[in-house]
Amino acid sequence: MNYNQLRKLYKTGELPTIISDSSVLLNKFSAHGFKTISIDSLCANPSLAPSEAVLITATPSEYPNIPLMDSLKNSATLFVPLLAFAYDDSSIDYLVKKLLILDFEKSCSRSLEVVELIQNLDGPIYVASEDYHLTIELGQEVDIFAPKLIPEISKGENISIIQFLEVALTPNEKFTAFNVNGTLLCDGISIAHHQHSHFTTGPMADAAW
Repeated sequence: MNYNQLRKLYKTGELPTIISDSSVLLNKFSAHGFKTISIDSLCANPSLAPSEAVLITATPSEYPNIPLMDSLKNSATLFVPLLAFAYDDSSIDYLVKKLLILDFEKSCSRSLEVVELIQNLDGPIYVASEDYHLTIELGQEVDIFAPKLIPEISKGENISIIQFLEVALTPNEKFTAFNVNGTLLCDGISIAHHQHSHFTTGPMADAAW
């Protein structure tokens, strides 16, 4: 297993070091040839910080972790907030497999298409699935949570994997940025929460799951 698409994100083309707070996760990535280090070890000794890393938070705890961020300030880091979605063993297995096949170049290309669509849109967006239809009408003040459009991570960059996988529209103060109406049918869903307040919002996400 080469993880070639993941390697391409980094200047050296080598496998990045996996950093996590989950021993189960570290052991599974180690079995696939990755160097690994625990968050506790890195915080205790910042000199251990690798130049290229994947940071995967998977154990319920308080964030942001300032000592951790300081340790990685000069590293090229792909951040995977697994804790914000699901962090059981099956989710860890899914992540190990998904990073093997995830095409970051294609993700960037598709994100660019979406951004250009939004910029040049003249009328509503229609989404059809089975017998269901969804309509998205954009207002005059649309803010986009900028996706990553270039499949590379430079020294000192801390890029969330989410920036490769989605283009998010951010509501403005008056909630006039967009209106969504209708029903959508899909094969799978993902329920996330803001991991900075995990102990408050985590239980609500678990209940939704």
